[in-house]
Amino acid sequence: MKRTSLIKVIFVSVILLSGICATNQDSLSTTLSQVGTEDAMTSKTSKLAQQLINREYGEFFTYPAHDKTIDAIWNTPGNPEALEALVNDKSAPTEARFLAADILFSRNFTVLLRTDLLEDLANIYAEALVNNYTENANSWGLLYEFNQSGPVGNRFLMMGEAALPVLVRLLDNESISVTYEGSETATIGNMYHFRVKDFAAFYISSITGIPVQFHREIDKRDTEIEKLKSLLDERFKNK
Repeated sequence: MKRTSLIKVIFVSVILLSGICATNQDSLSTTLSQVGTEDAMTSKTSKLAQQLINREYGEFFTYPAHDKTIDAIWNTPGNPEALEALVNDKSAPTEARFLAADILFSRNFTVLLRTDLLEDLANIYAEALVNNYTENANSWGLLYEFNQSGPVGNRFLMMGEAALPVLVRLLDNESISVTYEGSETATIGNMYHFRVKDFAAFYISSITGIPVQFHREIDKRDTEIEKLKSLLDERFKNK
């Protein structure tokens, strides 16, 4: 009797152990599959980052070549998902993240307008302006007298108030980081000598509704920007 009971116990134990092993094996297989998928996406993202920076699909921000480049990138299998992963990858080169973000803005902007991403996104676009990732000023708009934010500058407006802290920091940047191209546009745009702070002030004004009077004289512009800073300080204090 005791021997029969012992055999039953051993039998049940073997069954239980088999179940545990099978469960662990399934879990391990699932984990390995997930790791493999993540590795594949990381590889795809890294490759795409270099392709964007090297302009392997074509030129950006020069029309009509820009639109053809966007089409080529977007229509390549796997790229839409890789673009989103690239924007979210803080270890990736900022230029690549910027280009990926601008493609998504033109094709599927809803994936970018997340509360947890907006400040990081604003920083990416600020760096793009300061470091001239567009390679011209045209996409940032003709600003004040023409009241054009440009397709790239308009991204700040889409981000809304989440972009303000980043733009406010740019109000102290006096560098002329971007210049206009094209015969007529270049003649008109470059005579204004727009600095980074002038672009930032224009976008802030567009987002907040606080008017900024434009002057061709640099010292008068700076006076207006100082007024804007004071008004923004009051605005932030009252929130």
